[in-house]
Amino acid sequence: MAGPIRDSFDRARAVVEAVREATARAGPASRAAPVATRAQIEAAIAAFVRVYIRADAWEIIVPGEHSGGITHQGLFAVLASQGRDFFQSTVQLYQAVAIGLRREHLTDKTVPTVEQMKRTSAPLLLDHVEARMSKRGNADISVTALTARYAAEKRRRGRGMQPIGVASGELRRALSRSAKVKWKK
Repeated sequence: MAGPIRDSFDRARAVVEAVREATARAGPASRAAPVATRAQIEAAIAAFVRVYIRADAWEIIVPGEHSGGITHQGLFAVLASQGRDFFQSTVQLYQAVAIGLRREHLTDKTVPTVEQMKRTSAPLLLDHVEARMSKRGNADISVTALTARYAAEKRRRGRGMQPIGVASGELRRALSRSAKVKWKK
């Protein structure tokens, strides 16, 4: 993709790379590194969110097989193809990650490394996606309504009060218990 959006990612990527190189050069003696300012930490967090989170340099992997005979990962792909993409990137997701990173790292003495921010971001991403499958969690994504026939079947089975994307709760449990974030870069 060319144009102004890609160019803005290039500047952010340069900031993250500079932090990464400075951390690599410092090596084990990095504990003696000068104290980072709040502005430096904020800049590193903002750059990380742009380069890794907003650029979709992550994916959520949900291992295992659903009782319906499809893998959990495959079932999430089917839901996405039906207009129910629970892994969708949204402004609210970016903000949730940025807030969590600030909460964790603003009091640090040094600028957090990319690896530290990845470790902090992974549970934030998983929590946000899992919340989308709760009764009030679909607010930041648009999901296609159930067909009338399936909604009636869901009610008949006593699961009509479950949110879209949740019938038995098995997929949501797999997401909360065994999902991992895989970084693409």
